[in-house]
Amino acid sequence: MRISTATIRETGVKNIMFRQIEMNRSQEEMASGLKLLKPSDDPAAMASVLDFKASIDLNNRYQDNISAVQLRLNNEETALDSASNILYRVRELTVTGLNATYNGSDQDAIGREIHEMTMALMDVANTKDDKGEYLFAGSRAEVKPFDFDPESSPLTVSYRGDKYQRKIQVGADILMSANHNGFSVFENVPSVDTGPVAATGATTAETGELSGVAPVEPVADEEASTPSDGTTASESTPAPVRSIFNTLLRLRDAFTGSLEESEAHRIITAGLQDLDAGLKSLSDARVEVGARLSTLDQQHNILEKFNLDSQQNLSDLQDADYAEVISRFNLHQTALQASQQAYVKVQGLSLFNYL
Repeated sequence: MRISTATIRETGVKNIMFRQIEMNRSQEEMASGLKLLKPSDDPAAMASVLDFKASIDLNNRYQDNISAVQLRLNNEETALDSASNILYRVRELTVTGLNATYNGSDQDAIGREIHEMTMALMDVANTKDDKGEYLFAGSRAEVKPFDFDPESSPLTVSYRGDKYQRKIQVGADILMSANHNGFSVFENVPSVDTGPVAATGATTAETGELSGVAPVEPVADEEASTPSDGTTASESTPAPVRSIFNTLLRLRDAFTGSLEESEAHRIITAGLQDLDAGLKSLSDARVEVGARLSTLDQQHNILEKFNLDSQQNLSDLQDADYAEVISRFNLHQTALQASQQAYVKVQGLSLFNYL
């Protein structure tokens, strides 16, 4: 069988080019650290790689949401702790003020300090997070939730937020409340004081969002009805409820001598029980915050474990074995050099060398 010179050259060039492609492939794997460089390398494995990457990205977003909710709940826990300390101080002052040996100036001083405690509590209830959003405004995060009502007489504090909680997705099927609305914590507090109370509590709701996280429609807490006499009564609890702020303002007035002695004594006695109810409301909110933080910690650990397992599976599918790649590169390099040398020797064969 006769083989033409052109065929010999073509075969030699193809062999060299094939060896060069193999060596280049090994170089790309070493440079990238990946053995799957394009979908055609292994379509099934590449599909699994894309699935793992999508799952990891989604979990990373959930973890970002968890961090945002944790920060917000930690801020709320700090605020609730400060509010509790304020109410404990007011309760201490109230008990002290019941001492029969205290004269008018002593009780007036107590009234003035209770007023300062009321202002401090309002500052706490109007706490903002790191993004400048109010913690206790429900879904109306841009609205200052508590302020004095200038049209009320006697002066009261009104709630301008709504009765919703903002829920954030922290897992495939897990929505976590990122706050307590101010109505449920500071306003909807059981009261034994049957005196007049200004009706409070917003009824409109606006959807709020947390920057950088995935919000859902806010969820309303149990609604409360407002009877015509101004006393807010919960549908599930027949007893009247009162704002913690208004309880403090009534105690202030009772101690500063602006009320009759019998009425002042009644308000102070009832105020002690209302303060205890307020402390319980704050305590209940702190318990819920603690439970949410615990759930978030567990969810974070679950996502971390899932991501670690996914990263390991992803590595097994796409990461190159450097020892194997380097060995294969050296083999391809040797084969290329041999092909080049063989081509040169074959090209040198000619009958003219023997004539």
